[in-house]
Amino acid sequence: MTTRNGFAAPSFHATLVHSTRLVTCLALGLLAAAPAAAADWSYKAPAAPATYTSDFGMRFWYGSGKTGKTLFDDTGALTVSRLGYDGFSIFTAEGFARFDLSSGWFLKGYAGGGALLGGQLKDEDFPPVVAPYSATLSPIKNSSMSYGSADLGFKLVRGGDFYIGAFAGYHFMRQSVSAYGCTQIATNPDVCVPTIPDSIKVISQNNNWHSLRVGIDLETQRRRGLASLRVARRCRRPLAAHRHLARRFHRPGAGGRSRLGLSDRQLSVLSRE
Repeated sequence: MTTRNGFAAPSFHATLVHSTRLVTCLALGLLAAAPAAAADWSYKAPAAPATYTSDFGMRFWYGSGKTGKTLFDDTGALTVSRLGYDGFSIFTAEGFARFDLSSGWFLKGYAGGGALLGGQLKDEDFPPVVAPYSATLSPIKNSSMSYGSADLGFKLVRGGDFYIGAFAGYHFMRQSVSAYGCTQIATNPDVCVPTIPDSIKVISQNNNWHSLRVGIDLETQRRRGLASLRVARRCRRPLAAHRHLARRFHRPGAGGRSRLGLSDRQLSVLSRE
């Protein structure tokens, strides 16, 4: 403290020290408050959506079924012959994949194949083309099937946990069935008499299906805690064209028109996802 003309006044040094302390305290207070204020005012941009998502894997199928064909004369009114492949088992493996783009488009498909094992062919011929009536049995061997499908679609309606889409695609399936040996079980003395051994192929049949697919794709997802339940429903209506070739060996032939029946498993391959 100094005096001048009888009055007391703070020294310049003291004033400077007090001012410095005040500024320092204010600065420390602002620094202490800064982290909280920055946290309150900060903005975090949401993560950009993925360009696409994908699913892929393998599936294995087992089934049993039958297929057949009826041959007619040129008028289509007279039954000439009937082929019935029955009791075979179906073992197939397939790979599948699906890609969903953030734009709403999706692409999916699968391809597979396997063997047809066991079963037998019943081959019938009818008068007057073949007289008397003939019926033979032959075991099915060295038979197989292969198939593939590809679909392109768009999600028309998209919500937080569901979507509804439409798609169109192409499907192909090939079935090759062969029978070996021949045993007559009716009374015709000219067909498979004597019996043809099972080591000799007596007939082969190839069926090729080409189909266009259209359908609706619906999926919804429900969450409870950490659990997630996904439900998917898909329906489509295939438009199919069929070509077949059957060849008989070691027996009288029969030509004409034909009709083909497929097993439930084969129909499901044509119409499912």
